[in-house]
Amino acid sequence: EQSYIVETVQALAMANPQIAFKLSANDRDMLTLPVPFDASEVLSLSRIAKILGKDFETNSIKISIAKENIRLDGYVSLPNYHKSTGQYQYLFVNGRMVKDKVLLTAIRVAYGDVLPRGRFPLLALFLVLPYDFVDVNVHPQKTELRFRDVNMVRGFLISALKEAISGQANQSADVLSDRTIAQFVSYRSPVVQERARESLFEAYQPYESKVEEPASELFMRESLPPMVKAEALDIREEEVYPLGAATAQVHENYIIAQTEEGIVIVDQHAAHERLVYEQMKSYFIDGGVSSQQLLIPEIVSLSATSFASLLTHQEELAKMGLQFEAFGQSEIIVHEVPSLLGKANVKKMMEDLADEIAEFGAIESLRERLDHVCATMACHGSVRSGRKLTIAEMNALLRDMEKNPYSGQCNHGRPTYITLKKDDIEKLFGRKGF
Repeated sequence: EQSYIVETVQALAMANPQIAFKLSANDRDMLTLPVPFDASEVLSLSRIAKILGKDFETNSIKISIAKENIRLDGYVSLPNYHKSTGQYQYLFVNGRMVKDKVLLTAIRVAYGDVLPRGRFPLLALFLVLPYDFVDVNVHPQKTELRFRDVNMVRGFLISALKEAISGQANQSADVLSDRTIAQFVSYRSPVVQERARESLFEAYQPYESKVEEPASELFMRESLPPMVKAEALDIREEEVYPLGAATAQVHENYIIAQTEEGIVIVDQHAAHERLVYEQMKSYFIDGGVSSQQLLIPEIVSLSATSFASLLTHQEELAKMGLQFEAFGQSEIIVHEVPSLLGKANVKKMMEDLADEIAEFGAIESLRERLDHVCATMACHGSVRSGRKLTIAEMNALLRDMEKNPYSGQCNHGRPTYITLKKDDIEKLFGRKGF
């Protein structure tokens, strides 16, 4: 009961920022919400952040959109900022907090392309529509509704959220707190072992690269997926790019780029995976994914269940550039794969696709099924971790990311890059206070 009371008071406080709230129980203050400085505004972000957490204020997107007789206002979290539970989702219809299945499903669909499974966005949304458009008398607590035009309301909410997300989905969540920085700087003085002092030249050991052949020969031998094959980009100092200019690659997996405000660290596999995924979806919508014929058709052995699953969806997969047929009782022979995938591991990809398709029973729409298939294939066709890239290739990847509105997270919802501002770097080195 206590948690329910707290949630109710928090909802009232969100909807009424001009009023101060205080909740006490057993001589203990549980909630203290003074009138915020922005209480005069229709929505108070500072009041909402007081309830959803301080980080929400810097990792949220404002929504304000109207269409005919329906209006939506509020704040939703960036795709990279999410929780393991839906308890941080506050929905209001005509000023009343609700937990309506239609609205919650619309939110899940809108975020479905950018969130990991089992994760939930944080949000405070206020939906206003004519009173005769909605019936509130379908649930004892009036938390579920019956809309006169369900499809209109659901479609409006999905499109509004997707529009907001697409404008910010290539943004990295900013959650580097002072407490996190403090963990870096609160160290003990290093213990210096007593030993004979060596000269700097005697102590020097040249770095041995894991790549046994020159990068140029490596790329000639093993083809890169198309989007990374780019001509050298002339990055001039006077040109400013949101993701900066690449300066180095760390552990043959992370790209370091310098921006005007600090540095950006990019996960090359996750970033390219997202770009391949979006391009596959675009090609599919425009009429089909182009395929490339394998020089030697690949025979893949599968379990009986996986074999049956793939054959059931053979026609759908063919539209995505994947051509295969049955070859015996539990084997398939793959003739063509999407050209976007480059030199993918066909056997592993088909096994993963079969596993993905096995979960289709819980997926409602054909579009969702196709998205999952595209995501699985894109994972196998992207630049792998451990691949050494040239500066030109790194910059080409950064420029492609800047053009894509969803490049801030991979197909599984994980971030593709993080930003470290110059101020935070200076804090790490004690040049600035916390």
